[in-house]
Amino acid sequence: MYSGAAAAAGPPRRDFISVTLGPEEAVGVGGYNNSKAWRRRSCWRKWKQLSRLQRSVILFLFAFLAVCGVISYTSMGEAWKSITNKSLDDQRTEEEIPRLKLANPAVLPAPQKADANHGDYPELSLQKPPKPPHVRRGPSNLQIKAPRRDTRLKTQHNTMRAVEELVEADKVEKTEKSIISWRGAVIEPDQSTESPSSKIMEPEKPSSVEAEAQKEPVPINERQLAVIEAFRHAWKGYKDFAWGHDELKPLSKSYSEWFGLGLTLIDALDTMWILGLKEEFEEARKWVANDLVFDKNVDVNLFESTIRILGGLLSTYHLSGDSLFLEKAKDIGNRLMPAFKTPSKIPYSDVNIGRGTAHPPRWTSDSTVAEVTSIQLEFRELSRLTGDEKFQKAVDEVMKHVHTLSGKNDGLVPMFINTNSGQFTHLGVYTLGARADSYYEYLLKQWIQGGKKENELLEDYMRAIEGVKKHLLQRSEPKKLTFVGELAHGHFSAKMDHLVCFLPGTLALGAHNGLAAEHMKLAETLIETCYQMYAQVETGLSPEIVHFNLHAQKGHKDVEIKPADRHNLLRPETVESLFYMYRFTGDKKYQDWGWEILQNFNRYTRVPTGGYTSINNVQNPSNPEPRDKMESFFLGETLKYMFLLFSDDIDLINLDKYIFNTEAHPLPIWPKHVLVQVAAHSAHLVSPSVVGLKRPKSTWSAALRPCANTQTHQVVVQTLVWECVFLNNDQEVIKQTPEGNWVPSVARGSMSRVPVQQSLCDLLHSVLQHPPCHPNAGSHVPAVGHRTAAFPLHPTTSGHSAKHHDRHREGGVAPPSLSPLGHCRHHSSPVRLHGTVLPTVP
Repeated sequence: MYSGAAAAAGPPRRDFISVTLGPEEAVGVGGYNNSKAWRRRSCWRKWKQLSRLQRSVILFLFAFLAVCGVISYTSMGEAWKSITNKSLDDQRTEEEIPRLKLANPAVLPAPQKADANHGDYPELSLQKPPKPPHVRRGPSNLQIKAPRRDTRLKTQHNTMRAVEELVEADKVEKTEKSIISWRGAVIEPDQSTESPSSKIMEPEKPSSVEAEAQKEPVPINERQLAVIEAFRHAWKGYKDFAWGHDELKPLSKSYSEWFGLGLTLIDALDTMWILGLKEEFEEARKWVANDLVFDKNVDVNLFESTIRILGGLLSTYHLSGDSLFLEKAKDIGNRLMPAFKTPSKIPYSDVNIGRGTAHPPRWTSDSTVAEVTSIQLEFRELSRLTGDEKFQKAVDEVMKHVHTLSGKNDGLVPMFINTNSGQFTHLGVYTLGARADSYYEYLLKQWIQGGKKENELLEDYMRAIEGVKKHLLQRSEPKKLTFVGELAHGHFSAKMDHLVCFLPGTLALGAHNGLAAEHMKLAETLIETCYQMYAQVETGLSPEIVHFNLHAQKGHKDVEIKPADRHNLLRPETVESLFYMYRFTGDKKYQDWGWEILQNFNRYTRVPTGGYTSINNVQNPSNPEPRDKMESFFLGETLKYMFLLFSDDIDLINLDKYIFNTEAHPLPIWPKHVLVQVAAHSAHLVSPSVVGLKRPKSTWSAALRPCANTQTHQVVVQTLVWECVFLNNDQEVIKQTPEGNWVPSVARGSMSRVPVQQSLCDLLHSVLQHPPCHPNAGSHVPAVGHRTAAFPLHPTTSGHSAKHHDRHREGGVAPPSLSPLGHCRHHSSPVRLHGTVLPTVP
């Protein structure tokens, strides 16, 4: 032990630290040298020295910055792509439709790029994929005639293309326009409402089929994919619990029957085709082929079975080209005909399709006006396809009769009509809601379907719209919404059915087809009202009926709902009008409104196990009280219009080529015929090459029936049906003299188109034995070959044509002039028919 003195006297202590460095740790060899490995070890030590809280905060900041970076990149990338592609898209648009100006042009945005999430629906990535060899995909060209054979279809298509070229050449030279006068106003069909192909003559332009193939397909967008998902969910419920039955009861996982004819399945056929659901469509087609039988002892409603079954089958036939659906349509059409066997020709409401009997409802002998006047589009089209005029004749008689009836109020019609007397009943009540709505819709659509020639229909429609503006339009408080009410014995009611929301779309369609521009303005105000019928309700879904406040009240909205009216049936009328408004204006707000409605359908009516259900209470979001029923029109109309609304493809059911029936089944607008001018100074100097035979009173079974096996006859049968413009349609046009010459059987009268449906071989024989032009004729008459005039591939009933021209004559307006499409050729010259030389008879 050291003593204290010694310690104090000794030298001070120093502490030392000894460090021994091995050769491998020498500086520059293994010590700190600023290498990456050394820095990583150093950073890791510093990271470990941080507290857990500090490390968590740093990690959160890094994650937040990464998310913000991804979002910024996406938004800026889309904006950059849209800016860079804008000029290119504008140039492409100008090249595709040069000089095109519609009366109300469909201003649609440029096609968007395909979404990245199409993996779930690989087969649905394009709305217009390449067509398979046998079953055509998507909205096809019009099926002018029921396909008999592939070769005939091909020849018919080529003929129609050649005829369209002739129409284009002729229209360039025309200077006169058809004018319709109504109440002092002039309705002048704008040339811009016609398709571009009918106005622009471009010799080197590819054919319609080639142009369609070359057109860049428009990709399906996210909203359309949401509609497809909704349809598949609804279809799953129907397939699992109600397959082959009329309607699904999704909550009880069962079904309900109305007619026992698979209404939901038939109603949804063309929807599946438009949505591109190939597997579902083929499955449904098998059921139609094997299980759909109309020979049943069951009463069906004439109106409902026509618009849903007949309309659905005809539409699916046109879109798919599958003759199975046309055969089924002919079957049900024939079985519905007994309904027209009434003293007044106003059809009964119910038909037993098995027994072939018809009767009115048990409680009355009346039919509703909407039901008897909203079956015309379907029966007229059935006549056009089958060649059997009885269908069109029956429904045309109804429209002619209603046209002449008294009891209207400025074009507005009562709701009921008696099948015995043929007179309106329950006079004094006028509405555009239930029991009368589609009467007004079909006035316009028949006029469009028939080529805008049946002016009685247009006159009735225009008068009715004026009547609506005069008697039924009012404005609500506080937002001053324009709505359509009802008139009962002179007293106005501020009641508006959801069914009335078809009207904005119909008005827009009329304006697009050349009617008054004021109709489009009215449509814009009414569609705002229909949207508010959804937006001002707690669930965002419209009730069946609303009442509008005419006087401002504190705390009250424009829309009032009564307890008995607050149910929602998944109806399509508002979505239908949104589709028309977007197609004709391009305003994105209509798509946004439709998207809101679809989301609310999913929120309050979707059943987890499959299907959607109507609800009893749109005012209670917590308990909308589901009704356990999915109407067939939810698949046939609502979701179809949703899909079309969200599409930016104007050719997806082009509204210049198709017209929708009141169940949303698209039917083709009839092709315009090229007319031949027959000019002769005397009755016996008419060339048989351009004069046809009037069909007999009896019906005929087919427009193109081979009458011989010779090459000449086959050429004619496969390419044309002769059409002429001569004399009155109510009398025989020509007759054959004992010498074998064809001469007019009556004096020259009003000009009218007369399709030749019978004695084609006799006419051909006469043509081949006589020169194309009579040497003494004082005017040019078209020959069979030189720029051959029009020959539609199917006939149309021309009962309105003569009366149309008579009205022109009585009103002091001359019929539209008809320019000759060809020149006379000497009879010794060979006659060519679309490149084929017809033999001449010595």
